[in-house]
Amino acid sequence: MNNEGECADQSRTGGWTEKGGERRGRGAVHLITGPMFSGKTSALMREVERERRNGRVVFVIKSALDVERFGDGARGTLMTHDGRTLEREAEEEELMGGAVHVCTLGGFDELQDDDLLLHRDAEVVAIDEAQFMANLVPFVEHCAEMLGQVVYVAGLDGDFRRRKFGQVLDLVPLCDSVTRLKGQCATCGQPSLFSRRIVADETSVVSVGGADKYAPACRVCYAKLRSATNPR
Repeated sequence: MNNEGECADQSRTGGWTEKGGERRGRGAVHLITGPMFSGKTSALMREVERERRNGRVVFVIKSALDVERFGDGARGTLMTHDGRTLEREAEEEELMGGAVHVCTLGGFDELQDDDLLLHRDAEVVAIDEAQFMANLVPFVEHCAEMLGQVVYVAGLDGDFRRRKFGQVLDLVPLCDSVTRLKGQCATCGQPSLFSRRIVADETSVVSVGGADKYAPACRVCYAKLRSATNPR
């Protein structure tokens, strides 16, 4: 398991259906995970931009919950917590032969029509906010092993309670590489390992938000703040 750095190059279904599609290559799965504010989307953007510059067609899938948070301006691009968006340079795409297509979905079962065709034709698939996507494992397995696509997946490995979030961790046995990123603890400045919810009156596991609801925390600060909030 890698602690930092870029990922390397390279049907079963579960609630969604996809048939056909020409195999694009050998296939690979690269997972980028870690807590909130650790740079997962930024790392995914770097991989997408690198693949595009290398002349490859990239199909990006992002959760519709991202649009709920950032607004309609985030629908056609990747967007980070600090507002950075995916570079889309049409002239460079035409020169290098690469291209990026971004699709916003509530679930993989919504992949249809033109988006489905674009997905099948892509050499690379990138999935952001993967913790929100049901049927993540069978979809990624299909992309890599049936269609031969290189798949980059970015998502939280745990929720604010430090429990498994979605199916991100279930991908680990399928991965060519796993990168777990760290952020900076909002309390002490040490490397952060966890996401801490700072809104006391919310109990739902899925509550879309950024710095208004969550803060990065190291192990020591997470434990201290949890003890202060829930004394035994």
